[in-house]
Amino acid sequence: MDAKTKIRDFILTKLVAEGTLRDDESFWDTRAIDSLGIVRLIHFLESAFGLKIPGRDVTTQTFASIDAVHDYVARRLAPPPAS
Repeated sequence: MDAKTKIRDFILTKLVAEGTLRDDESFWDTRAIDSLGIVRLIHFLESAFGLKIPGRDVTTQTFASIDAVHDYVARRLAPPPAS
């Protein structure tokens, strides 16, 4: 299972109370996920992908949507640029 599918599945099965959520749909505008849900999402990302997410990265932009979360995780998992 790829990273985006893992993220989407967790959000849709564990955090979104009802209905569906498009990958580009804002958690904040739709009120799909509350602040406790964001904490649970961070814990999931750290566990599932071996990340340590610093507080400075926890922003409404980073955690705006499934797409935004996936982009953040992909950047964090990417190898450093070659020098």
